Amino acid sequence: MKKELSVVKKICYALLTALIVLFLLETGSRVILKKAGHSYLSYMPLSFKRGKDGAGGRVGGGKGGINPLLPDVMNFLPKNSKVAVRFNKDGLRGKDMPYEKEGNELRILALGNSCVFGYGVPEELVFSSELEKMLRLRYTQRKITVINGGMPGFSSVNSLHLLGVAGMKYNPDIIVAYILNNDKVLEEREDMPLLKHRLMGLNWALAKSGFYNLIRIAVSGLKPGPAPEDKRRKILRPKVSPEDYERNLTRLSDISRQAGIRL
Repeated sequence: MKKELSVVKKICYALLTALIVLFLLETGSRVILKKAGHSYLSYMPLSFKRGKDGAGGRVGGGKGGINPLLPDVMNFLPKNSKVAVRFNKDGLRGKDMPYEKEGNELRILALGNSCVFGYGVPEELVFSSELEKMLRLRYTQRKITVINGGMPGFSSVNSLHLLGVAGMKYNPDIIVAYILNNDKVLEEREDMPLLKHRLMGLNWALAKSGFYNLIRIAVSGLKPGPAPEDKRRKILRPKVSPEDYERNLTRLSDISRQAGIRL
């Protein structure tokens, strides 16, 4: 019995030591990258899969709300733009606001792509701000709030996901959705088996690791030159198929109706 306990202790000590070493390597790598001016939170492609939040396309986010997508969104923005862009605690463009509405407040959630987000447009001139101004001028007896739920590159899948992890928290009375163009965009995807698609999630996780990126930068620095030709067979497919697009819109309609929200 003592011998078995001794083996278990050794395994536990080994695992604990490995975790400590990995933690120190990761922390040190992030410090080195930061001092060198590199950002380990560079653009990370989201894997293509069918998720519970929507059919087909890209699904992102996590238990931290929509915030995990912010590194991706920031890379869509003009690099030298003088337009200030701010995000609230849920990763939506604009200021923070309470989830609970005031007594006479009407809330509208605008979902969509870069047109709704206001790519390259000052916050006070984006679609949600202009709509809010127009409605407040017409309905002076009520407080009108329009929330910007648009994101560059978003398809119907992403908008459904955003609605679930962030949008519904604000208790909208009305949802305005502009979802079309990005679903139809043809993308060049590798023709690969399902198992390989699943492994793309591992690449996404590694891309968030400072230690992995430090090694990658060091290795690529030792081997300068053009990237090798990609000889994998590629096929053109829409980001979201017409069938999945229809399912996603139906899902959006069902969610709105069940919550008593006008769409």
